[in-house]
Amino acid sequence: HYCPEVEAFVNALNKDPAFSSRIVIGYIGEGLTPILQVPDVCINRAIKQRIREQYYKLRNEFAPEFLIGEKFKVRRYDMVRMIESVVDGINSENKSSKWIANGFLKCGQDPWSPSLVEINQHLSSVSESSIYSAL
Repeated sequence: HYCPEVEAFVNALNKDPAFSSRIVIGYIGEGLTPILQVPDVCINRAIKQRIREQYYKLRNEFAPEFLIGEKFKVRRYDMVRMIESVVDGINSENKSSKWIANGFLKCGQDPWSPSLVEINQHLSSVSESSIYSAL
């Protein structure tokens, strides 16, 4: 989600000489997520599944302390720790398997691809939906 704080943070990173890459923020219009947002196509499910697994592990640790009818609340620190753990694990896996990069290739958004074959195949597959046919 875009806000002035995000813009300021990105601008600061882009001006920092120690930061070797540039961050470019793009707007994803309504209904265009499967066409333009590769992470939604290839990684969000894995992230959500792994965070859910971490949540249930944490919940099971505290299960003996639950009172009947009590809601389980996750502290912010624990939630951040779970997310960091999941992202670190995915990053570690991707050093060898490259499944995130392959997701960009599959969606035709590989910036190093010499052809448009993959993006055309992807667009053909989503054009069967009435929403995307109207675009």
